Amino acid sequence: MDKFNRSFRGFSYFFEDTRLKLVLWLENYWGEYFPVDVLSLKKLRTGEYVCKVCNNYADSLEDGYCADCFELDEQHQIWLNCLYNKKESFINTIGCTRADPACGIPAHLSKCYTRYFLYLGRIGSLIKVGITRKGRLGGFWGRFLEQGLNEAILVDSLENLPLTSKEEKWFKDLGFPDSIKHEEKVEQLLQRKHKKLDIGQMQVETAEKEMTTYLFSPDLYSEQLLSEFPHDLWNERFPTKKIRHFLVFPDVGYSGLKSSKLSLKGKICWFQGSLVVSSYRQEYFMTNLKDLLHREITELRRI
Repeated sequence: MDKFNRSFRGFSYFFEDTRLKLVLWLENYWGEYFPVDVLSLKKLRTGEYVCKVCNNYADSLEDGYCADCFELDEQHQIWLNCLYNKKESFINTIGCTRADPACGIPAHLSKCYTRYFLYLGRIGSLIKVGITRKGRLGGFWGRFLEQGLNEAILVDSLENLPLTSKEEKWFKDLGFPDSIKHEEKVEQLLQRKHKKLDIGQMQVETAEKEMTTYLFSPDLYSEQLLSEFPHDLWNERFPTKKIRHFLVFPDVGYSGLKSSKLSLKGKICWFQGSLVVSSYRQEYFMTNLKDLLHREITELRRI
């Protein structure tokens, strides 16, 4: 069936027994999606972009849409008009209320006026602030895994998106960014001080100790976030909220990583967020899955 694959449409994390799985979602020529365990791959090579609506080739895409299809997609146009999605947001002067939603779409209130998590996440030595809807698929674990966080402190939970966005802005004003660039994440993987690990050999050992929840064995981690932003400061800012501490991906290092453009090749050693590390002919290669999204599959081999 592999020869009928047309394009790579996405990836997702999930737990299967004691394993953490990274699944790639491939689309065939009939528009059907099916999952492929990334650890089962030997080679995946991609080519041109393919629009997920009209299936035409394109030089560039916007969230999987070609220019014509993106203009016709009402949901994306509404999201672009949301004041919380605009970098020039005027949240502090106008804001959004249940009675008067900024997007003008009352049906969206069920997503905005529900519980949200606010968190500080660490990747290597870098820290970011973020928010995520409490009822989203995969919960906070899904968000942390998708972003490739090593560690996170989470406020559980805030009443709605407007309130959570204001708290996020407070952290931004302290100097915490709301994103970490791909190049910066790669730099963290290049750290020689961290050891190499094989994700395929690791078992999920979720355990709790006081306020901390571990995803893997505790001895794999080097905690930093609580010392960078002490617990008492969290309690002072959120006196009525539960503060939770999570250790997600262990800190690993692969010195001498080479970039594998638009392809995966060799034995998959590690995955973290959208980054995948593989070993091929005694060299280590790094692939950013986001660079492969919505591209045509030109070659696929499994172990």
